[in-house]
Amino acid sequence: MKLLVRIVMMGYVLFITSLVYGQNVLEIMDKVRSQYRPESVHALVVVSVLDRSITYSYTVELYLAKGSDDRAKVLLVFHKPASVRNIRFLSIERKNGKTDQWIYLPATRSIRRIVAEKKNDSFMGTDYAFSDFDRESNEQYKYKILREEHIEDSDTWVLEGVPPSERTFDKNVLWIDKKFFFPIRIEFYDKGKLKKVYETKELNRSQSNTYPTKSVMTSKQKKHQTKISIPKIEFNIKIPDKYFTLGYLKLRK
Repeated sequence: MKLLVRIVMMGYVLFITSLVYGQNVLEIMDKVRSQYRPESVHALVVVSVLDRSITYSYTVELYLAKGSDDRAKVLLVFHKPASVRNIRFLSIERKNGKTDQWIYLPATRSIRRIVAEKKNDSFMGTDYAFSDFDRESNEQYKYKILREEHIEDSDTWVLEGVPPSERTFDKNVLWIDKKFFFPIRIEFYDKGKLKKVYETKELNRSQSNTYPTKSVMTSKQKKHQTKISIPKIEFNIKIPDKYFTLGYLKLRK
């Protein structure tokens, strides 16, 4: 009975929220996800890490493809600098939205599986974690609309999202651009403290896909920042299936 009452009350709150703000919160998030749903992506990505007074950069080639079941497969190949050349990362999404992940280390010529206990570790020294490659459905988050706000020349909805319990952060606050249905700012909280902030610095739209060409992730406690720029990107091209296999991790030159 308590569960039934909770479900009814939750539906009532969502209904009232949609009347006040003109959009149901799940409708907003579904539109956000629909802005970036190409069949495949090939991109050149420049990752710059600012660690207090030290800055270093990676040049990475990204391959992304969706299977017939809509699950995503991602291959990252590191090209520069020489210290990371030929490091490769493979991520394959499972039916539940979680991922199987492996990283190839050319120095030891070995493939290491990323186990669940390591999913929240930093990815290659950046402000992103391995778990950021997991794609939970909107239904796995508990969202609510907090307010409307004008920031960075954009009219936005400000949403609060509570992720599944196994994630690093217990709450996210998102600023969703009303025109493009894209997050221009995300704050990540853990135990009430602001830990990280994501900011979209430049948006582009190509072949009906909205994507950030420049973005920044900042770790507030560590005074650490990761900037990402995408100088080249292609959508809906043919990517061989063999790229997303463990055998190809070692074979690729």
